[in-house]
Amino acid sequence: MDPSASFARYSVPLLRVSLGAVFLAFGALKFVPGLSPAEGLVQATMRLLTFGFLSDGGRLLLAAVVETLIGLSLVTGRCLRAGLALLAVAMVGIMSPVALFARELFTGPGAPTLEAQYVLKDVVLAAAGLVVAATTLGAWLTGTDGRQGPRAIVANSTGSGQRLGRSTTPATPRAAAALLAVALVACSAPDPAAAPPVTAAGDTTVVLEDNAFTPVNLAVPAGTTVTWDWQDGDTDHNVVADDFSSDVQSSGTFAQTFTNAGTYEYRCTLHSQMTAQVQVQ
Repeated sequence: MDPSASFARYSVPLLRVSLGAVFLAFGALKFVPGLSPAEGLVQATMRLLTFGFLSDGGRLLLAAVVETLIGLSLVTGRCLRAGLALLAVAMVGIMSPVALFARELFTGPGAPTLEAQYVLKDVVLAAAGLVVAATTLGAWLTGTDGRQGPRAIVANSTGSGQRLGRSTTPATPRAAAALLAVALVACSAPDPAAAPPVTAAGDTTVVLEDNAFTPVNLAVPAGTTVTWDWQDGDTDHNVVADDFSSDVQSSGTFAQTFTNAGTYEYRCTLHSQMTAQVQVQ
C-alpha cells in the first residue's frame, strides 16, 4: 500500500486539529490574569491595536475569546470558514509586535529576544492555517505511485491542479547556516544576584530606562517603600513579581512597600532580559 495515500488522507485533518488545540490552549490561559507568559506582550499590543479604548482586563478577555473561538472551530470542524476568517484577522495582531515593538524585540544586530522568538514562530501557524484554508475552500490532496517515488496532487474542486514532485534540490550551505544561526540565538537575562547590591536607608526609586531596571539589585530595610519610575520614552514595561505587579505602561510610577524580610525577584514580562530583585533585610 502506498503510504502517501494515508498521509494525504489524514495529514490535513491532523494539522487542523493540532492547530486548533494550540489556539484553544493559549486562549484558555488568557482567561486567567497572570497565567499566560505572553500576557504582557498581548496587553501592550492590544493596547495599540484598540487605540486604548479597552481596559487591561477587556483587552486580555478579547484576545482569550478570539483565540478560543478559533480553536473550537478548528478542533471540531464546525463553522470552519468563519473560524479561518477570524484566524486571518488574529494573525495580523499576533504578528504585529514585530513591527510595533521592533526595538524591544530585537537586541544587538537583529538578535531576537525570547518574546521575538515567541512571535516569529507563529509564521508556522500562519502557514498551517493556509493549508487548512485551501482544503476547506475545495482543494484536495491525494497520494499516487510512480517510478519517481511518492507524489502529491493538489487540485481544486473542478479537478484542475498541479502535480508536485519530490524536490531533489539540496539546501544551500548559506541557507543551512542561516537556519542554524536563528536556531542558536538565545537572549539570556542577567542574573540580578550576581550584581553587588545597592543599599538604601529609606524609601527609594528604581528607574526603568534603556530596557533595564536600575539598580538591578537593591537592598533595603523592612518597611521600605520602593517606587519604580518609567523613564524609557514610549517603550512599554511592567513590573511583575510573585507577590505584586504593575500595569503595562510607558510613563508614571508604581510603588510597593516591603514589610517582610526576604528576596523579591521581579521582571518585565515584555522584555525577558529585564530582571532584578529587592533584598529586604
